[in-house]
Amino acid sequence: MLAEKLKSEASGILAWLVKGCILWQKEGLNPPPKVKQATAEYQKDEDNIAAFVDHCCYENEKVSAGATPLYEEFEKWWKKYVSNFPMKQKKFGGLMRKKYTSEKVGGVYRYYGIGLLDQDHRDDPGPLM
Repeated sequence: MLAEKLKSEASGILAWLVKGCILWQKEGLNPPPKVKQATAEYQKDEDNIAAFVDHCCYENEKVSAGATPLYEEFEKWWKKYVSNFPMKQKKFGGLMRKKYTSEKVGGVYRYYGIGLLDQDHRDDPGPLM
């Protein structure tokens, strides 16, 4: 039966497992391009900061925006499109610093490479969830 067959193949199965483990330790997981693409799309869809930037901001290396005005716009956007409970400004700032350079200038934090769009230049993306 199956148990007997597996027992007779045990050394081959163990060798196959060890070989696979060694290869995994050398190369890690190597998912196919389709899986990598799907993962990237999922992460983008789940990236609320990117969605906010796409809707309310523009990127240009010559501009900068104050942290507080950015957060205030993010908070309005979040309440309109996501939920009534936006993330706190500290968390927002941490996520923004992963994407944009920032520094404190004259007591005000600024993010470089991002600016806020005028209300007239924003498209309504509809519900995001």
